[in-house]
Amino acid sequence: MSIDKLDKNIEKTISKIVISLFIVISLVLAGFLPLPIFGDSEGEPENIQQIGFKIGKILYVGSGQIYSKIQDAYDNASAGDIIQIYSGTYFENLVVDKTLTLIGSGMENTIILEQRVSRRHCK
Repeated sequence: MSIDKLDKNIEKTISKIVISLFIVISLVLAGFLPLPIFGDSEGEPENIQQIGFKIGKILYVGSGQIYSKIQDAYDNASAGDIIQIYSGTYFENLVVDKTLTLIGSGMENTIILEQRVSRRHCK
């Protein structure tokens, strides 16, 4: 293969890569291809960002956060919102009737258990 043909092949390959990157970036920016970035190596959420993806508000649940109960955050959320649940064990009976996203800090770190009612409190 001559050097001229090799140069043309390299140019074609570079052009294809540039066009592919342009298409991917355009899809991300247009919102057709979500690119989520969140979490850290310790299982704790850091900054949740959705690049090129329109989202609702983010509600935070956990010790020292705006909400201490998942249900309270859920009750104040709208369809399309994200509820970020920090590490911990939550004793709750969740009532779910709208579409939104719940993000925990991993199965080992975010635990939701049924809240049991004591018989002495029942009539």
